[in-house]
Amino acid sequence: MKKILALILCLVMAFSMAACEELEALKNVELPPPPSASNEEEAAEPSAPTEEIEEKSVEAPAPADEKAEDLVIVKNEKTLIQDYDPAEGTQLILTFSYDTPKVYIDGRDEATSKINEYIGLMDESYYTGPNGSEYDAATTGGYNMMLQIAQDNFTYCYENNIEDMPLELSSVRGYSVERADGNVLSIVFHISSYTGGAHGNYKDYACSFDTITGNKLALPDVSADYDSLADFLIEYMNNAVNNSEEYKEQLKDIAPEEQSKAIQALLRDGSWYFDNNGLVIFSDNQELGSYADGNISFTIPYAELEGKIDDKFIPSARTGNGEFHLKAMKDVQDGSVELIDKLNILPEGGVGEELCLSASGNVYDVELVSVSYTDKFYELDTLWYANEMGDSALQLLTSIPDGIPNLMLKYRLADGTEVHKLISQSGKDGSYLLIDDDIEAVG
Repeated sequence: MKKILALILCLVMAFSMAACEELEALKNVELPPPPSASNEEEAAEPSAPTEEIEEKSVEAPAPADEKAEDLVIVKNEKTLIQDYDPAEGTQLILTFSYDTPKVYIDGRDEATSKINEYIGLMDESYYTGPNGSEYDAATTGGYNMMLQIAQDNFTYCYENNIEDMPLELSSVRGYSVERADGNVLSIVFHISSYTGGAHGNYKDYACSFDTITGNKLALPDVSADYDSLADFLIEYMNNAVNNSEEYKEQLKDIAPEEQSKAIQALLRDGSWYFDNNGLVIFSDNQELGSYADGNISFTIPYAELEGKIDDKFIPSARTGNGEFHLKAMKDVQDGSVELIDKLNILPEGGVGEELCLSASGNVYDVELVSVSYTDKFYELDTLWYANEMGDSALQLLTSIPDGIPNLMLKYRLADGTEVHKLISQSGKDGSYLLIDDDIEAVG
């Protein structure tokens, strides 16, 4: 999948050696260093606005009672490595990539640092491969292993003149922010790999953090009486299966006497998270159902969890509604809006304009997402996330394509309504626009 944004770090290894002799030499290729988990930038605050724009936020900050409370911001940092065939250097044989959520929690530097350090160690494990640590669950085997498989696959096809075997292998890790507030940050990592065959392998791995301490949460940490909570969760999921034809069909290959044991096995690290609706517990692919069923999940609403989990994990009610406006930063009056962050998604050396994406009133779960269009708009990467914005703005450095938009703004209202808007520009007067995502390409 072609990525259109410039947070991508692309390391290309291309070899121009003769076929057979040099193919063997590739076995000892020197690899780039693995990512570091102790990057000082991980605990840093969001990028400071430019000098001119910083003055605007200092002169007239938003009133205290209108500011977003317990602000949590997550920025995406992408690492992409691509390797090409050694014969001619034109055939892509491996795509190895991972998205890193860079977390910032307003006023909580220690918690911010802890969370980013944990995610950094997950990055190292994903890159280097399993090492017997708790971070191994979110890896597909590591870059070295995937490169070896890709080289061996190409060598076999090259030496045997096989033309109908896939040559492009992949290992990709993305993520989604499921809940973020003053108490909890839940992130689900989506890991996929393809090493040949009819289809790839897929796995989700969830991490929930206490945003006050920065500690990663285990399921027993969310209740003072975990045994009672576990019994309740198992009973709730069993009843959900027994009362749903869809669940019954998905679990049809599990004997009734084994059902409860299979569901109980889901109460483990990495298979649960909080979202806006409740506690979500999910299976691995093919653990309960078929490959086509994917991960089978159960959502236990917060109303059912009251008294069973600690009160701090029940989210506060959301109030008020708002909307977004988009204009050039040069057209924003000094001091008229509080800027909470700056995001630069221009390619290196690229030319664009500073835009002001401002929220009036309260909006929630704000995401800036890259998109591509075929018959509809498909989401690619979440570039930026904020759990709440109230009469505040994001400074955005980007360029707007002449044709189909490539950026989508997503947010929720207090009642849970999700709004999607595409970032575009008027062909008549050059003004910047937020338009609905149901437009269709013409021609």
